[in-house]
Amino acid sequence: MTPRLHISLIAPGVQSLALTQRILTYLMVCCLGLTGGLWWYGQELDQQTSSLQTQIGILNQTNQQLMIKADSLGFDLSDNRRQELPKEVTFVNTIRTHQHFSWTQFLNDLEATVPEKISMDSVTLNFKDATIALQGSAATLKDLNVFVDELENHPAFHHVILSRHSQKSKKKNKKHTFVVFTMKVSYEPIRT
Repeated sequence: MTPRLHISLIAPGVQSLALTQRILTYLMVCCLGLTGGLWWYGQELDQQTSSLQTQIGILNQTNQQLMIKADSLGFDLSDNRRQELPKEVTFVNTIRTHQHFSWTQFLNDLEATVPEKISMDSVTLNFKDATIALQGSAATLKDLNVFVDELENHPAFHHVILSRHSQKSKKKNKKHTFVVFTMKVSYEPIRT
């Protein structure tokens, strides 16, 4: 009997090379699938973007028409006005939440704080600052200080800010002077 001889004619590393080829083929198929999926997702995003751009264009045209119509009716829809509007709405809502807000009560509260030598020229709701603006005159600076103290001590008035005051002289008699003032104050009616 002749001995059998087994000689491998396969070069060393061919099995590793075959395994590497299978792995690379698998990775290539996965990459092609991922590329196809991303391409499809990109197409969907393009369609959505196109649809949104069309809707934005329609909204912009509608806004322009609304701005023109509002302007012709005398309404101010400028950016500054739109930024101020929430403050005004908040202030009005604050007043509305006070179930029994009364101008009579407000004026009575104000009258209780006004000293004898103070005269009020105007009382104005200032929606921008959510405050009440008071303008008037005082016989002396001391009288004005007494008025500010009375407001601060009254439970319905808060955050008194004297924004302007100046000394004026009477037209007929230059020796007699008085103080003109403007102030802001927050008002919260006393609930009974």
